[in-house]
Amino acid sequence: MTPTLKVAVLALEHASAFDLAVPHEVFDTVRLPDGRRPYEVRLCAPGSGASTRRPAGHDRGGWGAWEDSDTVIVPGRPVDAEPASPDVVRALRRAARMGKRIAALSTGTFLLAEGGLLDGIPVAAHWSLADELVRRHPSVQVRLDALYVDSGSIVTSAGASAGLDLCLHLVRRDFGAEVATRAARRLLLPPRRPGGQAPFAVPDHPALPRGSRFADLLGWIDDNLAADLSLDAMARRCGLNVRTLSRRFPQEVGATPQQWVTRARVRKARELLVSSDLPVESVARAAGFTSLSTFRARFHQVVGLTPNGYRASFHDR
Repeated sequence: MTPTLKVAVLALEHASAFDLAVPHEVFDTVRLPDGRRPYEVRLCAPGSGASTRRPAGHDRGGWGAWEDSDTVIVPGRPVDAEPASPDVVRALRRAARMGKRIAALSTGTFLLAEGGLLDGIPVAAHWSLADELVRRHPSVQVRLDALYVDSGSIVTSAGASAGLDLCLHLVRRDFGAEVATRAARRLLLPPRRPGGQAPFAVPDHPALPRGSRFADLLGWIDDNLAADLSLDAMARRCGLNVRTLSRRFPQEVGATPQQWVTRARVRKARELLVSSDLPVESVARAAGFTSLSTFRARFHQVVGLTPNGYRASFHDR
């Protein structure tokens, strides 16, 4: 008989109530083909300072209950919350040394990074917090294209709802796709969400250095996406030759000129697909794409969905 897998959810101070509930919602739903529940989920409170919020109907375990668990779940906390207690950080480091699987939901990734558990490994982070995570912990490798990232013994999710995707992934990893798919159906969730978090992320253009020579050019590009935006045309507009533009532009902007143009055009297309009923062909022309096939390819490359798929998911009406 397959042994029961023990999951410890750390009931940390200021922990997200949603994140505390997610493991119970997913793992308590799982059934093996013989009808048996293969998971036992416990909330572990680190002393009297732990948050009192917990899913109804679930008892709190002692702090030491995580030591005999197979998986340790770290819930998200506000990124501006006071640092976790040294006892929590020491426990996570010990759990890693013991070879336990550690899963961070949403901003729980910040706590793992604080403990030095993410150095040099790829992790997921919500697109709006990725820069802050890297600023605090430069050795962390953030993947913005993923809802969750499985790095073996460390698994991280990009946001609150992505914690559901992460937990379903762990079920799939433990018991296979069929068991995970049945659990997803009970939860009214897709077994896998397409496109990662790219369809949801609409990051602003990064701020330019003060006094950048390219500020006027980039503003003009945003207003003239259907114009000639070749390297030659952009270089003439800046009064530079193509070679100088190609060298200096990435240094100041953080992307090549053509990467910037593609992102600007895709951003415009996203806006039109959501806010208008224009045919896809008209959206492509308005965003400056001269070929419908090129538009579809670039859009899918950046967003992770087709234009029609994106409109079906996000159209205002």
